[in-house]
Amino acid sequence: MTEPIRGPYAVARSATGLAGLSLASPLAGLAVEMALAWRFGASATVDAFRTSALLILFGQQIFVFQVLPNVMVPLFAAYRAQRAEREAWEAGISLANLLVIPTAGLSALLFLRPDLVVHLLGPGLDGDAERTAVFFARWFALTFVPLVWSGMIAGVLYAYEIFWLPAASQLLGNVVLVSAIVLSGPDWGPRSLVVGVLAAAFVTWALFIARLVALMRRVAVRPTVWISARHPGVRRALRLALPLAGVVLIGLCNTAIINRVLSRLGVGTLATFWYAWKMGQMASLLPAALATVLFPRFAASWHSAREGEFRDTCTNALRMAVFLALPATCILFALRAHIVTLLFQRGSFAAEAGGTVARLFGLLLVAVPASVACVYAQQMLYAVQATWIPAAAQLGVALGLTALARIAAARFAADGVMVTCVALTWASCVGLLTVFHRAYQPLPTKSLAVFAATVAPLAVISAWLGGVGAGALHRLVGPGTWSLALTIAVGMCLASLVYYSLTLWWRFPEALESRRYLDWQRDVMIRRLQSALHG
Repeated sequence: MTEPIRGPYAVARSATGLAGLSLASPLAGLAVEMALAWRFGASATVDAFRTSALLILFGQQIFVFQVLPNVMVPLFAAYRAQRAEREAWEAGISLANLLVIPTAGLSALLFLRPDLVVHLLGPGLDGDAERTAVFFARWFALTFVPLVWSGMIAGVLYAYEIFWLPAASQLLGNVVLVSAIVLSGPDWGPRSLVVGVLAAAFVTWALFIARLVALMRRVAVRPTVWISARHPGVRRALRLALPLAGVVLIGLCNTAIINRVLSRLGVGTLATFWYAWKMGQMASLLPAALATVLFPRFAASWHSAREGEFRDTCTNALRMAVFLALPATCILFALRAHIVTLLFQRGSFAAEAGGTVARLFGLLLVAVPASVACVYAQQMLYAVQATWIPAAAQLGVALGLTALARIAAARFAADGVMVTCVALTWASCVGLLTVFHRAYQPLPTKSLAVFAATVAPLAVISAWLGGVGAGALHRLVGPGTWSLALTIAVGMCLASLVYYSLTLWWRFPEALESRRYLDWQRDVMIRRLQSALHG
């Protein structure tokens, strides 16, 4: 039996590498936005693209990022405990092949009737925007089939603690889409977006297949069953997948509800809201990457015979999430205006729109710690195979949005919708952690609360000092893209250095562990350099 490869600081190395890729992918996504603005501006084509592209988002969340990986990891952990790893491979491959059948049927339906999607996700579109959205939705539906196999492969790779490929594939897909817009956009118009999306889907699918073949050769596993609806592992996987799919579908319904409400608030409202939403993901990159890396550890410790291992793993993970998420949130809040200006304030992007994005971004940052805690709570619940609890939490959020979003939008426009999302995120966080604590594993809630209350003021002080330093430098170096980039970099570095120094001085275990990891990385680099110099 082949176990996942481990080594010193394996979790830290995987998390930082994954965070780097997770940062590169949104940056490439920003490049997509810039290319869209350069080629199509704020036109009906872009409105249609944003609505139809939700189809791709839905497929990625269901197959690649949420459902199949969170099914494969517990499945492999359970079969490894029984020393039957080949059975896990056979179950995963059979599941993927079986899921291709209904997925292909859904793709065919959407290809023939794309207007159903447009009426559901963009009821405010009409004229050219509606016709273009129908054109996009028809072809975007073809991406579903390769996403099924990509999701299964992502889950198998996670089971072997190989986490980089989904983020890298998303980065590659964004690069392909930008290339299509830049190279063929002037001549092909909206068709360049279809070419870019389809090319990105099949290029990333080929990357997943190549990595799967390499892994099968490395672990010397040769499944004898490639499709079987009667395989016990398939039935077990489906029992896990159905509530997970419910969680994702409800979450996607939340996105659809927000999109429908905002589409009635006037031109540009959707754009500014989702710009701010995408920026909010930056604050949770590293802690979310760490949650992904730790998921196999959660599953393995749940099956461990050592008493208290699962509780300790969960507690340490939550502490590290707080340690990373709070300073990132505060630093981004302090520098939010500079960041929005650097990323978007050019071309046809008006100053008023920049102010709106910065305000919405600041509101959204209030929810980042709760959002990160939700990710960890969901992963811990998935590890104990209690997938119905996150589904119930998502359903509660959906009901809350349905009841409150339209009222909030009518009175306070996009700001009211954002505040509603923030409040519901915090409510979901508290609910998930409470249920996990009472039903599955008692957590040291008092010590965790004290830890968060200790970290929070240090994060605020560090971010304030970073903001003051950035403001002083900005006044010194003046306006300009490179000057603004330098201002933001200096502000982030100063705030991070102050926070790291304060937590080291207070001897937080997470800070001490980070220093040991950095020292270890330095020693590794020195040894590699010495080895290179000596041939």
